[in-house]
Formats: sequence, structure tokens, C-alpha cells
Amino acid sequence: MSRLSLLVLWPPSQEREEFLAAVGADGMEVVDSPGALEGRQGEGWGILLLGPTLSPEEILGVLWRERSKATPWATFLVRREGEEWRLWPLAFGPSLGLEALANTAGAPEEAGPLPDVNWILRGLGKIAHDTNNALTAGLTEVQLLLMEADDPDRTNSLQLIERQFRRLRALAGDLSRIRAYGKASGGS
Repeated sequence: MSRLSLLVLWPPSQEREEFLAAVGADGMEVVDSPGALEGRQGEGWGILLLGPTLSPEEILGVLWRERSKATPWATFLVRREGEEWRLWPLAFGPSLGLEALANTAGAPEEAGPLPDVNWILRGLGKIAHDTNNALTAGLTEVQLLLMEADDPDRTNSLQLIERQFRRLRALAGDLSRIRAYGKASGGS
């Protein structure tokens, strides 16, 4: 199974540094501008996190580019709400409720320009599975380091990383539940 890539697109700022410190930047590639994305994203699955300081035009440009790829990456907008960092999923296409989207599985092409729901469900399942595997491995390493931590600052930092891993793992679980709902509604 290929490794899930994680790329952060966010112009340099204090807020970006706070985010990277909060989630731990290990394994993340960070780029400063949409132009710097060219050639950075390899083949296969990945997650692209967009910083909140990007303009709407820059975000739309990234989404258009992702739409044209054979394997688009899951794209999220990062925003802080109070003390918590939140990931808002971004998609290119019409806004549909989950039930409406799941009900289009197997619909004839005359139904309109909808994405292939089965492809989306398979992609969500793969992203959830690969993300959960990576997060579980990282969480295990953090927990092992916590058992050996003897410095209060190091312990606090590791506990923060552990909380962020658990939050991201909960998001991966949400993707799995969406896929399960789609499968129960007729998707593959």
C-alpha cells in the first residue's frame, strides 16, 4: 500500500507556525504559494491542507487543478475556531446533501453532471484507511515516547501531539462512516 502524502499550502505567517506546532509537522510538506504546488504532488492519494489566508481565487485555482488530475487529493481548508483547529472539506461541484449524493449512486447519466459516486466512495474509503493507518502508527510512537518522557515540557508537547493525532483519527472515522452510509445506500 502506498504512503498517504500530506501537503500544506499556506503562505508564511504566525498562524501557520502555530498550526504546524500544534499538529506536529513531521511527514508534512509545506509550500508557500499555489505556484509552488507544481510537481510537488506525486501520483496516488494525498491530503492537501489550505491555509485560511489564501484568496478565494487561489483556492478556486487549486480546486480546478485537482479536478483535472486522475487521482485528486482530498482538499481541506484549515481554520481556527477559538482554541481548536478545524479542517473544512472542499470539493469542486454542486452542493448536495449526503443523502442526495448517496441516492445518486447508479443513477442514469441523464440525471445531470454528477461525479461518479462509486469512485468517490472508494476514494473516501482508501483515504480513511490509509490516513488511519498512518495516524495509528504515529500515535503509537507518541505513546511510547510519553512513557519515557521525564521533562514536563516534553510531556506537554507529546500530549498535545497525541490529542491532535486522535482528532485526525476521528476525522478519518467520519470518512469511513460516510463511505459506509454510501454503501448502504447503493454505492460500491
